[in-house]
Amino acid sequence: MDATLQVIRIEPRVSPDPVSEPDYLLTTMDGDHVVESMRYGDADVATYGPERVRGWVPEDHARHRAWERDEWRFVDVRLVAVVGVSAGGRQVGTLEIDGPVLGGVESDGGDEYMSSVVDELAGEFRGELVALGFAASGETTPTDIIWEA
Repeated sequence: MDATLQVIRIEPRVSPDPVSEPDYLLTTMDGDHVVESMRYGDADVATYGPERVRGWVPEDHARHRAWERDEWRFVDVRLVAVVGVSAGGRQVGTLEIDGPVLGGVESDGGDEYMSSVVDELAGEFRGELVALGFAASGETTPTDIIWEA
């Protein structure tokens, strides 16, 4: 008896990102010069002007404080293909194929942003599934996002 495999659905799963931290939001300036920053440099001051860059710094620091108060987090977004296993004309089980993962996604980006992240990953994942021998047709539109603890 031959078994067949078919993608039933693609599930986006979101879980805490244990690695990313918002230290890039911390900037120290001395007058018109950037002293320490992972985000800005003197080239930004030259391009946008010192007043504008100095205006961004308090916003970034407020965002960092919000992260410290757990108002937002970094999350990993990963896709999983749920594959049906059929034999003798009936489904006998399922298996999961892990797909691409994107970490460092800000949890408070909103539904539209999260959907765009999922859609981008899904385009990549569909190609991987076809390369594995799965048909290009079938239910390969990501389902509702599953938030994992």
